[in-house]
Amino acid sequence: MNFSDIQKLVDLAEADLRLFDIDKQLRDLDASFKTLEEKEQKAAEIVFAAAKEKENAALKRKNAEISLAQAEESLKKRKESSQNIKNAQAAQKLESEMAALSDEISNLETEILSLMEAEKEAEDRKKNAEKEAAEARKSARDASVKIKEKEDSLSALKKQEEEKRESLAKLCDVDFLSKYEAVKKKKFPALVSCSFREGKLFCGGCGMSLTASQSEEIKKGNSLLNCMNCFRLIYFKK
Repeated sequence: MNFSDIQKLVDLAEADLRLFDIDKQLRDLDASFKTLEEKEQKAAEIVFAAAKEKENAALKRKNAEISLAQAEESLKKRKESSQNIKNAQAAQKLESEMAALSDEISNLETEILSLMEAEKEAEDRKKNAEKEAAEARKSARDASVKIKEKEDSLSALKKQEEEKRESLAKLCDVDFLSKYEAVKKKKFPALVSCSFREGKLFCGGCGMSLTASQSEEIKKGNSLLNCMNCFRLIYFKK
């Protein structure tokens, strides 16, 4: 292998890095779209919950109003019948029943007022939720257009890069290309330049230091080495 062969493989590896970045951006766009969908769904669920809460409060209020009407009718009848009672014990019993009915009526009136307030609050929450849901839908639509435009742009760019990569792959040495592809399946990036610090060379992937013999060999600029730690291909960048 000579420096030209290494450079061709480097060009290929750089194309793979660009494709990796494009795929990441596409995944991020997909995640953004899903987030918008989740926000829209959550807003719709809040509207539904508020509507259900209002419905339940209204049903309870109607039942309480029916109970109130029945209690008032019962109290009315007992008041009318009290005029015909002459027995003290019966009168005392009736008076006790009327007192209980009065308490029930009072409690029901309080409950109805509370339920009416709950209905109003639920209606307010429903209106606010509907407003937020409408805003969420609009934001989702606006963002979706931008996401789609960006996605189309990235997809077109990806196609171009894939075509470039295919052309670059044809220029590479077959044996070394096969070795590169095998490493890429386990480690990415598969090809890295060695780094230099404190008078030593290190793997640009994992940071493992090269042996003295490896350093001498790779400095010639016409060979690739496998890192003894991460197994990436290492080259010397002139």
